[in-house]
Amino acid sequence: MTKLLSRVRGLSEPALVVLLGLMLLPVFLATDLYLGRTTMPGTLAASALMAVALLSLRLRSGLRDYVLATAVLAEVMVLTADYQMHPWQIDTHMVYFVMLAGVSVLGRVGVMLYAAGIVAVHHVSLTLLLPAAVYPSTDLIENIMRTALHAGIVVMETAILTMAILQRNAFTRSIEESRELLADESHKAAAAQARAEAAAQETRDVVAQFNHHLHRLADRDLACAIDAPMPEAFETLRHDFNRAVRQLEEALRSAGSKAVSFEEEAQALEAVTGDLSSRSERQAHELSAATHSMSDITQALNATADQASTASERASVARQSAEQGGAVTNEAIQAMNLIEQSSSEVGKIIDLIDDISFQTNLLALNAGVEAARAGESGKGFAVVAAEVRQLAQRTSEAAAGVKTLILDSEAQVTNGARLVNEAGARLSSIVDEVSAVSGMISEIRDESRGQSGGMSDLSQTLARLDSETQDTAGLSEEMAAMGLRLRSHARELLAEMGAFNLEGEDTPAASHRKSA
Repeated sequence: MTKLLSRVRGLSEPALVVLLGLMLLPVFLATDLYLGRTTMPGTLAASALMAVALLSLRLRSGLRDYVLATAVLAEVMVLTADYQMHPWQIDTHMVYFVMLAGVSVLGRVGVMLYAAGIVAVHHVSLTLLLPAAVYPSTDLIENIMRTALHAGIVVMETAILTMAILQRNAFTRSIEESRELLADESHKAAAAQARAEAAAQETRDVVAQFNHHLHRLADRDLACAIDAPMPEAFETLRHDFNRAVRQLEEALRSAGSKAVSFEEEAQALEAVTGDLSSRSERQAHELSAATHSMSDITQALNATADQASTASERASVARQSAEQGGAVTNEAIQAMNLIEQSSSEVGKIIDLIDDISFQTNLLALNAGVEAARAGESGKGFAVVAAEVRQLAQRTSEAAAGVKTLILDSEAQVTNGARLVNEAGARLSSIVDEVSAVSGMISEIRDESRGQSGGMSDLSQTLARLDSETQDTAGLSEEMAAMGLRLRSHARELLAEMGAFNLEGEDTPAASHRKSA
């Protein structure tokens, strides 16, 4: 049964209509047998119509559906006519509705309307012309009313079936479109699957090739650029891989060069730090010696400051003595000035005495003249006048001698005053020089003390420098050790860099490895 249903489902729409007509043939056979018709006209006529229907299946034009509709409806008309004047004749009209439903399977509105028109024309024409072929009664009015009723039912069925056909056709078109779309999508999917399989195969080939080159890269072989072209989708990846390898190679070359420079600079740093350590130790010893020397110099400066202080005190005493000598000299100068003034007064007195002697001598001379005139009476007066004249002359001579002595004394006093003034000036100059020397000695003392303090600070600074230099020497030794470690690390880095296989092997690391 299942197989039969499957076969029926596999039939086309025209074949289903033919199958529906063939299913009526047993009814015709049973009718002829039931009605006692030995010639079986109904069965033969129905068989002939089904033969026409079967032959119409060979048609490839739109006429086929109209032939099928005509054949199956004519078969129903034969069935109705076969029951002529039989009470069951009216029941055969139900087969028209069945066949109209069967014609709707063809899915063509025109064929459906054509089939409904055949039924209408058949009923109307036979109702009027041959009513016995349609209805069992002979009453025309009754037959017309039946025809109208059947026509209304046919119209309703046709309308419903037409709408069903339209819906089914729309659904069928949608299904066809979906099928076509699905087929198109299926083709596209198949093409996409084929492309995907091809792409998957290409991807597998590309992945295998990349795996091979990545294994080489993992083995530190940088001569692993992919030279063979790849599918277009992977060309960018190939170029990126090659660019990454080139950049890594350049980076390693640069790193190798820097590692060589690093090793050389580490070696130079080791030598420099060793030399710096030696110099720091030597400078530490020199600073220590300089510290001791500065201590000695500080002590010497302190002693010099003390001696300068003593010299300043003695210079102060000398300055005071010189100032006292200057005061005495000033007093001597004042005394000499007084003597000079006294000599001047004495000179004036001598001049007065000399003038008096001259006047006296003149008076004596006049008195002698007068005595001579007086004669004998004037002799005694003449003698007195002569004595007075001699006395005046001696007084004048004595005054002249005293004046000469006073002039000589005044000259000596003037010379002595000059010498005393010069001595005073020299003493003043000596006082000034002693004062200047005393100030210089004081400055020397102060400078010596300041220098002593500065030398003390410098000595402390040198002591700190000595300590810091010793610390620097220790740090220099540590730097020398660090330089040694850096050189060792640089050699290890060069060894690691030398493990990479670069194209050409002309890297500094490789050259250094060969030279090593």
